[in-house]
This record gives sequence, C-alpha cells and structure tokens, in this order.
Amino acid sequence: MDYFAGLDVSLETANICIVDADGDILSEKKVEAEPAAIIAGLKQFGQAFKRIGLEAGPTSSWLYSELHRSGYPAICLECRHVKAGLSAMRNKTDRNDARGIAQLVRLGWFRQVHVKSEEAQRVRMLLVNRQQLLTKALDLENSVRGSLKVFGLRVGTVGRPDKVDDALAAGWDVVLPRTGLDAEKLRGEAGGGVGVVLDPLGTAMLELDLAVTDPGGRIALFGNPGGGTPGPLPPLGRLIGGNVGIAGFSISKLVAAAPDRAAAALARVLGLVAEGRLAPQVTVVDGLAGAAEVHDLLAAGRGAGKYVVAVRR
Repeated sequence: MDYFAGLDVSLETANICIVDADGDILSEKKVEAEPAAIIAGLKQFGQAFKRIGLEAGPTSSWLYSELHRSGYPAICLECRHVKAGLSAMRNKTDRNDARGIAQLVRLGWFRQVHVKSEEAQRVRMLLVNRQQLLTKALDLENSVRGSLKVFGLRVGTVGRPDKVDDALAAGWDVVLPRTGLDAEKLRGEAGGGVGVVLDPLGTAMLELDLAVTDPGGRIALFGNPGGGTPGPLPPLGRLIGGNVGIAGFSISKLVAAAPDRAAAALARVLGLVAEGRLAPQVTVVDGLAGAAEVHDLLAAGRGAGKYVVAVRR
C-alpha cells in the first residue's frame, strides 16, 4: 500500500500527518521545525512514502533539500493551490492543515514548485545581498549629499575628464565630465536634484538641465561657446508643469546696463582668488605670434583655463 505525508511547517514547529491510499489517518505528531526532527518523525512510521508534501514558504527549500538528501520523496506545493484546497476546512489549525496537505498529495490535487539547487540559491543570495548593500550605500551617499546641499554643495561639469582636477581646484565640491553624463547620475551626485543650474553652454544641454532641476528650481543660461543660433526654449506648459524657471543674462549687457553690479561681482571673485579659495588656471602667451595657435586650441575644445597674450613693445 502507498503512504503519503503532509507537513505544515512554521518557524518553530512542524505538524506531520501520515495517511494511506484510502485517506485514513495513520499517524500524527508535532515536532520541531528542524530537518533532523522531521526525518526522525517520518522514520518512526517505519514504511516507505510515495509522496511527502510541504507548502512553499521561507524554509521550504531548506527542508526540501534535507529530506531529499535523506532519501525521502519530498515535493514543494504551490501555496495558492494549497490555500484553495484548504479553504473548505471549517477549523483552520496547523494540525488540520497538515491533514489537508496529506490529502492533497494523496489525490494529486497540487501544483509542484521547482526548487533551485543549493548552488543556484547561494549565487542568488550573494547577488541579492550585493544589490541590497549597493542600494543602501547609494541611499546613504545621496542622503549625505542632500544634507550638504542645504549648506551650498556645488556640483559642476566639465567638457573633458582631464579638466576635473582644475575644476575641483577652482572651488567646486563635485565635478563630472559631460561626456556620457546622464540625468540620473547627476541627480545622484547632487543628492536627488539641483536647485540652481548655471549653464554656460546656452541651450546645448537644456534637456539635461530640465531633467536634473528640482521643482521650484531655476536655470540660468549664459554664453554661447559653439556660436550660431541658440536652440528654442521649451514650451511654457512644460515649464509650468515642472515648476521650473529659465532665465538668461549677458555679461557684456550687464556691464553696460549695471556697471556697479558687475564691478561688485568682479571684486568678489578677485577676493576669492586672493584668499586662495579659487585657483583659476591662467596661461600667459608670449607675444601675438602665439595667439593664432591658442585660438585653434580653444576652437578644438582642447584649451584649459584662461589664456592671456603678453604684448611687448
């Protein structure tokens, strides 16, 4: 005769119910939810089993592997099918659940769940834990950056990676090359978003500006290093919907219209240079003969800092 067993397992205990092919209950017992205790309970019955069923759960893969290692034909049952099969029971207890599972495996009314190998589970555990650690580390990093932003964290971008050190020396807190830069990475470096964007490239990177600016933030456009006609501004509805403001200014126009403000700003910058808080890179070109070479260097985007031509009389 065939014999079947149902296991209802919790974190602390396991209820075992053994039935025969006619569905008659032959043995019931409650043991600790440990493989050794469950195996000992099954051995006391003294007969071979056709199927041993346990519901999929937090410890089911561990118990399944240990039972198979001991030679028992354990199967893992899909929990929704078990729930549907046991829903007609009037009194739902751990003991009755074990009885119901035993009847389900006897009748074949179940869907078996594939249990991955221990090696696959170890690899998955390492990947999941690694991702969890990376996520927590990134969350902590962004939290620190978000806290620093309240006190004026300055995040800047440069055209080439070799300019990062120069920008850091110039006073920026975080500097990223614009090559391959995306909005998600920039927002992460800024602690979730940017309050004020100062863009010296005109409209060349306006889409990135809009993507990283916080609601209520401002974008200031100035300069046009590429020359030509600047691109169009986004529709008004997009700016209203994103709660973002765009402004622009021209240094030459500011000098002409408000020379006092321009002079005060220049004095402040010179003061920062004198204090050593700003360290602009200045290259002195000897004579007008080298001006053409410097012009070509800047046009190709390979210049660094400011170039001053020293004209000798």
